[in-house]
This record gives sequence, structure tokens and C-alpha cells, in this order.
Amino acid sequence: MEAPASQAQHPRLQDYGLLHFIVLLWGFTALLGMALAPLTPNEVVFWRTLAAALAMWALFGRRISRQPMGTPRLWAILGTGTLIAIHWWLFFLAARVGNVSSCLAGIATGSVWTALLEPVVDRRRIRWADLATAVVVCLGLLVIFAGQADKAWGVAIGIASALFSSLFGLCNRYFVRSGSDVFAISTVGLSGAFVTTAFMLPLSAWAGFQPTVWPALPQGSAWLWLFLLSGVCTVFALTASVALLRRFSAFSTSLAINMEPVYGILAARLLLGQTEAMTPAFYLGTAVILLAVLGHPLLLARQNA
Repeated sequence: MEAPASQAQHPRLQDYGLLHFIVLLWGFTALLGMALAPLTPNEVVFWRTLAAALAMWALFGRRISRQPMGTPRLWAILGTGTLIAIHWWLFFLAARVGNVSSCLAGIATGSVWTALLEPVVDRRRIRWADLATAVVVCLGLLVIFAGQADKAWGVAIGIASALFSSLFGLCNRYFVRSGSDVFAISTVGLSGAFVTTAFMLPLSAWAGFQPTVWPALPQGSAWLWLFLLSGVCTVFALTASVALLRRFSAFSTSLAINMEPVYGILAARLLLGQTEAMTPAFYLGTAVILLAVLGHPLLLARQNA
């Protein structure tokens, strides 16, 4: 399923900088979700995907029309929108069930899922460097669970969210490396995410996750938070991250995304204060995850030596 090697490019220093800037933006999405707390998680995703999809079509619709894609590819990319919609819904739900920090700790398992799934997609063996890193990440999560049992559901839902994020990244990497336009992938994918969220509204109401089938309108300053969430953290960050998949493997990308909890937890602690105070075990577990992220390139270099 992997595209020819000739299509993959080596990352440059500025690519690493851009990737971590994107991850920093994503670290703020849970905070923005909490700022939109009067809305349910599904309503947040509904307005986020609607605003982002409209912006993408307005900006890149003419470019996309000049590069038509086949119907099977179109439906496949629309389908990836379902993955990102579920990922975002679980993400904001995790932050509400636990808190920002526990949600982001669960998201850090993205590299574990990718280490297991990427070899299946590429039809190759699991690299021991990837597997060792994934195991260390799991150990860090065990420390977090042991020290923060009351936030376990937030972490668990975050882990499920990370699974869908990993699947989404693997699909997008395939589309990019097989020649699809970056802006088409992002625009059509966001459109699929909006359609999925719209279908989820009655299901969410039936399950009791929101009071009515129709999404509530943001009020007052919520429009500003929604603009930041959809414009900066979605339109810009998603398009740039998809473009970077030409240069990075899915695992390398997901490993960088493991920095999202670090950036997000620090920001939450600074901005939200005592509501984000966690036990020493939580910070120890997060430090273990961070060490795994930083140590992975060294393990990979040793394996390839």
C-alpha cells in the first residue's frame, strides 16, 4: 500500500520545526474545547468541521476543481473524514469526562497504535525501535493510571481517540504519497467529517450526550474560540500536517504528536491553574512518555546502523 520510495522525501530542519509548531497548536485544542464548554463535544465538532470545511472550499475550491480525482478515491477520502470526526468527538469527550491533562495523556498512545498498524499497512515487520518506544509509552501510561485513578475514564477515552487519529494519519499518508493533492485531501476529508458529525447529532441526542437533535449556536466569545479552533488549529494545522506526510513516516509523525500532551498540559496548568493540578505520578508518567519520544530517533539510528 506504500507509495514508491521515490515519492518520499527526507525531512529538513524547518520541517521538524513546522511539525512541532503544529503539535503545539493541537495542544491548545483541548483548552479551546473547554472554553466552548456550554456546547456538547458533538456540537463543538459540528461547528468546527462546518466552519473549517467552508473555509477550505472558499480558499481552495477552484484549485481542487482543476485537479479532479476519481470517484473511488473521492469516496475513500470522504471516509477518512469519519475517522477524524470520531477522533475529535472522543477527544473533547475525554477532556470533559476527565480533564485536559488526562485527555492529552491518553492521546499520547498514538505512537503505540501506529507502531502496531503501520507495519500491517506497509506489509513489513515491526521495527524493534518502534516497538520498544511503544512499550515505554505504555509503561508511562501505567504510571499515570496508577497515580490518577479518578481520571481513568478521561485517559481511556483519550486512548480510543488516539486510535482513530492513528488510522486517519495512515490513510492520509497513503493518499499523499500516491499523488493526491494535499488541499484536496484536507478539504474533502473535512467535508466528510462534517457529514459524519451531522449524522451523529441525532444519535448523540438519543444517547443523552446532548439535549436536542439540533446543535446549539455558540454565544458571545465562543465565536472567537471557534474561529481559532477551526481556522488556526484545523484549516492551517491539518493542511500543513498532511503536506508533511511527504517527508515523514506515519510513526515519526505520531511520535511528534506525543509532545501534544506536554505542550497542552503545561499550557493548561498555566492558564487553568489548580483545576489541572495532578499527582506526582501523573507527571512522572508523562516524563517517561517524553523520554520515549526523545529517545526514539537514537534507537532508530542504532537499528539502521
